[in-house]
Amino acid sequence: MDSRVAPAAGDRHGGYCVHGRLYCPTPGRVPCRPNPGDPQGRPPGFSGRVGMALPLKSPAADTGFVTVLAPARNHLGRAEMLEARVPKHGIQALPFPASPKFFAEILNALMGQTYGWGGLYENRDCSALIKDVFAGFGMALPRNSKDQAAAGQSISLKRLSRREKQDRIRTKGVPLRTLLYMPGHIMLYLGLDPASKQPVICHAMWGVTTRPLFSLRTGRLVVGLTVITTLEPGKEQFPLVPPGGLLVEKLTRMVLLN
Repeated sequence: MDSRVAPAAGDRHGGYCVHGRLYCPTPGRVPCRPNPGDPQGRPPGFSGRVGMALPLKSPAADTGFVTVLAPARNHLGRAEMLEARVPKHGIQALPFPASPKFFAEILNALMGQTYGWGGLYENRDCSALIKDVFAGFGMALPRNSKDQAAAGQSISLKRLSRREKQDRIRTKGVPLRTLLYMPGHIMLYLGLDPASKQPVICHAMWGVTTRPLFSLRTGRLVVGLTVITTLEPGKEQFPLVPPGGLLVEKLTRMVLLN
């Protein structure tokens, strides 16, 4: 990611981007308040969130706030760039160092957030979660899970048993750099659980497939959150959740990101 900002010609805020840096909020939600010095005095109208890239206007002063440029909707329904103040402790220069510490900080900020189909109500689905996590580290991934699964070195998991898939993930997977894909869903591989040695993933999860006994109809145990699980969430609900409904059974590939 190029963190330099090239101001548009004629833009009244163009001269503000002289610091040439982009900043990203690190907690799940950060209030972006109007700058008292903004002549318009209008609020930017949003909360800063992981995955955003905001141009820096001025570094933190004694007030403990950083001034950034923030998008806002004016009375004509058009976008404007206004000055906004963000708490210094809630924002970080891009790109983040690709360290476990920063990954943990970002993922902890997103944990437990509500699932949103296609970004419904500004919530994240599985691919939006992956995109926003890696945006902070300078990697611009596609928006949908199928395209994300083509964004790196692909290792097939097709026609493998449940145990063979897990063994391949253990031996070939790189924690925090490997995506696990099944049609319609994508997950981030975190590594092995120290106790069980099972692969552990982070994902925005809608739910697991169910099939009651003596029924041909499938259902769903809804989770609807960003969570950390094994590859077998719902296994403890057998026979309501059949083996074929487990995530590990549906995995078709793993993707190593550069």
